[in-house]
Parts: sequence; C-alpha cells; structure tokens
Amino acid sequence: MVSRDPVEWEHLLYDMYDLILTQIMLKDRHTSSKFQQTQLAMFRSMMGQILGTAEPLPLNSLNTMLSYFPDESERYKVEATVEHMGSLLGGATDPSTPIRPVHAYFRDFLTDQSHSRGFFVDVPKVQRHLAFASLGVMKHSISAI
Repeated sequence: MVSRDPVEWEHLLYDMYDLILTQIMLKDRHTSSKFQQTQLAMFRSMMGQILGTAEPLPLNSLNTMLSYFPDESERYKVEATVEHMGSLLGGATDPSTPIRPVHAYFRDFLTDQSHSRGFFVDVPKVQRHLAFASLGVMKHSISAI
C-alpha cells in the first residue's frame, strides 16, 4: 500500500533512484572497485554538468564543454554515461535535444549527500569546471574568427 504522506513518497522515490542507479552503474559486481569508482566519478561529473548549467545543454554541447575541462581525467564522451539513463533523463538519446532530469526529485536526490551517498553530485565544484570550460570554448571561438 502506498502512503499518503508526501515525505514517504520522497523516500520511496529516493529508494527507486538508488536502485536504478545501482543497477546502471554497478551492475557487474565482478568488476574491480577501481573501475566502479571511475564509473561513479564519470557519472558525478556528467550529472554535475547537467545539473550545473542555467539552461539544459544537448549531448553535443556537453561533449564540447567536457573537452575543455581542466582535469583531463574528466574528459570522456557523455553518451557513455547517459545512454542507459533514459528513465531518469530526458534527451539522453538525441544528440540535439537538451538533457535534463525527467523529475525534479532526481536533482534533489543527487544533491543531497545523506540520501544519494556514492551518487552525490557536488554541483558547485562542477560549476567551477564549467566556468573554465566556457572560457575555453569562447577562446577557441574567438581564435577561429
């Protein structure tokens, strides 16, 4: 039976998000913990980029921004992470459609460390990387003129 209490709904949603992300990110329990940590770091960086922009960006723009991130270990293809997240992210399969969370509670879950634990996204940290990447894109665009 589903509760009528909105607080319990939130916890049920958070449990569902945790289950889905665990299945997507950590589906093979036989992989090394280092590989799983790398997968989680890619997820947190990519989701930080999606949540940290004022306007949602499409896949192509997210990939361009990542190519200018200061830390080369964070430069990868966004589709490697979002391709299996269609139930949580709109626009995950179309390179020209802005990618955004399907539900506002997903953002709340990811930015609340007490609930999201290993999936926690530090948006302010990624926003610093986004600012740096934006300058790189502008510099490249100006030099191409």
